[in-house]
Amino acid sequence: FDSVYVGHPVADACRESLEGFNRREFIFSLKLNPDSPVVTVFPGSRHTEIERLLTPALDALKILKSNHPEIQAIISAAPHVDPQTLQNKVTLDGVKVVQADSFKLLAAADAALVKSGTSNTQAAFARVPFVMFYSAPRLSEWVVRKFVKLSSYSIVNIVRPDTVTELLQNNVTGQTIADELERLLFNDNKRAEVIAGLDYVANEFASYDDNRLFFDCMSSSDRVVRLIEELVGVTGESFGQLAAEG
Repeated sequence: FDSVYVGHPVADACRESLEGFNRREFIFSLKLNPDSPVVTVFPGSRHTEIERLLTPALDALKILKSNHPEIQAIISAAPHVDPQTLQNKVTLDGVKVVQADSFKLLAAADAALVKSGTSNTQAAFARVPFVMFYSAPRLSEWVVRKFVKLSSYSIVNIVRPDTVTELLQNNVTGQTIADELERLLFNDNKRAEVIAGLDYVANEFASYDDNRLFFDCMSSSDRVVRLIEELVGVTGESFGQLAAEG
């Protein structure tokens, strides 16, 4: 069968989330200083992920702040995670646990620490330079390394190799994370290099095939609907009626 690429739905979600977004106002709303560096941390959504990833992330922030006291941090709490539970683990000043739109939390950052997964794609669209990190249980690691033949695990690096640093397993330590984040925050050449790579990845995802059916479509979902209409031979109201009737 022929395939048609309609674009990535995360591109649409990012555009909608960041329409009218004002970084300074958003950071002010969190009682942080928009003129000082901000690091956003995504430690995961599952309890076991948070248990493994939050501690080295906090260790890294402690090291960073010891060298650069002006650094602030936002830790993202997933929708079903109690923010106060995470905040109780934080002992550093200028580190806030926030439950909010992922794209806004990323767009507010100068650099990010992002666990492996969908948030890598979100960070690419937000154009925030980031470090990917993940630490899995040893059995899971053994299974993945035995049966999954990948040299990269971040979707960003799969699309464009060597765009972002991946810290995995034993490399997930406070010091290694702090070193990588410091490069993204204060090495202008490194920042520019990563942002250029993210721009490439985001543009690749957001592009879509040149197809006569897409001439007035505004989103990937619009293009999917247009293709379905073409395949089943219905359009407009008749398609909506057909869907409603099941």
